[in-house]
Amino acid sequence: MKLFRLILSAAIAIFVSYIQLNAYPIDPCPLRELCIQSDLIVVAKVGPTVEKQLRCWDNTKIELEVLSVLKGNLTTDKIYCFYNSDEGSCPEPPYYPQGNIVLAFLDRRLTPESLYLGSGEIIGCYPKDYDNGISYITHAESYGTKDLCPYELHIYLKKIHEFLNISKISNEIHREILTLDWLQVIFPRFNGQ
Repeated sequence: MKLFRLILSAAIAIFVSYIQLNAYPIDPCPLRELCIQSDLIVVAKVGPTVEKQLRCWDNTKIELEVLSVLKGNLTTDKIYCFYNSDEGSCPEPPYYPQGNIVLAFLDRRLTPESLYLGSGEIIGCYPKDYDNGISYITHAESYGTKDLCPYELHIYLKKIHEFLNISKISNEIHREILTLDWLQVIFPRFNGQ
């Protein structure tokens, strides 16, 4: 019986340490930080999953049809977003339900994702999409994508436009006062800005 308890305790300890090593929690990312830190903020219709490669970190590639751009510059109405749909992390991977309209906070993907094997061999993932201006990743995982009803989307767009206009003010004191006002009238539902 003691041997069984020892083996069970060891198995549980190994399992817990494995989960802790593979998960990488990040702090919650409120709307204000999403607006500041994202390279691109778009309203987009989610297209199909274009490709899935099992040996890549960002193993899922989806197509987004951009309906409007709130922040950033875009010369096309179709972009690709890459994410890891298999990881068990905190927060969860971004959620892109096909056919839905989403609010997405994105970062430009600058370098090819590669998997380095023990032999030193490099396997490139999605190399054809990197330098053509259409490859993005979701900022802050699931915090960076919002699948909203039209009313919620309207409120988010209003708050984002307000904040982006405030952030353009050059007078630092005036900008900080307006930011505090903006934070005070935001609803608790909007991630506790």
